[in-house]
Amino acid sequence: MSQFIQTLECRVLMSATADAIRADQKVIDADAKELKAEVAAASKAVATEYKTIAADVKGSTNKTETAAQLKTLKADANALLAKLKKDTAALLKAGQGPSHKAAAHGVGVANNPSNAALKTKLSADIAALSTALSAPLATLVADASSGGVAADLDALVASNPSNSTLSNDVTSGKATLNAGLTTLVNSATKFSTDVGTLNTDLGTLVV
Repeated sequence: MSQFIQTLECRVLMSATADAIRADQKVIDADAKELKAEVAAASKAVATEYKTIAADVKGSTNKTETAAQLKTLKADANALLAKLKKDTAALLKAGQGPSHKAAAHGVGVANNPSNAALKTKLSADIAALSTALSAPLATLVADASSGGVAADLDALVASNPSNSTLSNDVTSGKATLNAGLTTLVNSATKFSTDVGTLNTDLGTLVV
């Protein structure tokens, strides 16, 4: 009997509190806000870099090829941004709304552990969240690694080998792009991880 009581006490002590669940959700919401801001910043940065590159090649002696390469660069940059916006939206849709729903159920169970119906709903939430973010996160990571923008920039430099200003700006632009994509992927990964943390805490309420 005493061992049974100790086991129950251990479960109660290890279960997440309503405040802990709310804190987890607050972190997730902050992650979501940061992700949206980073996508917006990436769009602005790409537009600025394109204008700089276009200005650098304005006096190019290789006008026809350079003009075609600029057109390709703009198309690839816009396609990349469109993918990242879509991927981020899909990731947030998979994690933010469902996590709010699960957190609400979790707070309810934390405040009323004997509510079997609410526990059933929470168990379903936990099962859904456990796999919901894997695919959208993988898509975002893959798309962030593609796009052809870096190759487009290198092609412009190759077509204008004596343009040192262009070469320097391309080097800077590629570094800015890579940094932005890395930050976005890291933030998306953090969002997924923090949803996982919430899910783990919610799991302590249905054992």
